[in-house]
Amino acid sequence: MPIDVKERPVILVQAISSPNQYWKRWPEEFWISLINQLTEANAVVVLIGSASEIDENSAILKACNQGQVANLAGQMSLSEVGFLASIADCTVSADSVLGHIASAFSTPTVSLLGPGGDGRRPLGKNIKVAVAKCECNGENTISLAALRRI
Repeated sequence: MPIDVKERPVILVQAISSPNQYWKRWPEEFWISLINQLTEANAVVVLIGSASEIDENSAILKACNQGQVANLAGQMSLSEVGFLASIADCTVSADSVLGHIASAFSTPTVSLLGPGGDGRRPLGKNIKVAVAKCECNGENTISLAALRRI
């Protein structure tokens, strides 16, 4: 781990969801605010993701307390992410795979789903899920017509 984690909570964060489904993304400034609040509370934040998410994670990292945040996007296999999720104190994920992996290990998780994501939500006793309503129709679904408008 590139940061000293001794006696500090480790929060695993996957801030980026599918690049093809940008309407499911939480705004970058919200991630920055959350990460800064976590680091101010003495937590170590580990950003994960695929190689295609390195630049977006780097942009988030630039606005954060970099001494307490590591960007490991593109540097870990799925089984390594699973190992980190199993030992993390908590995970926070966008509409992505991390919530599902963490739920398999009963790691406390907050999963932020975009419109239409409620049907594939992570399941488990330590999971908190927030689902965005579609601004187009006010429901948890998104129609093809709404997608075209977006």
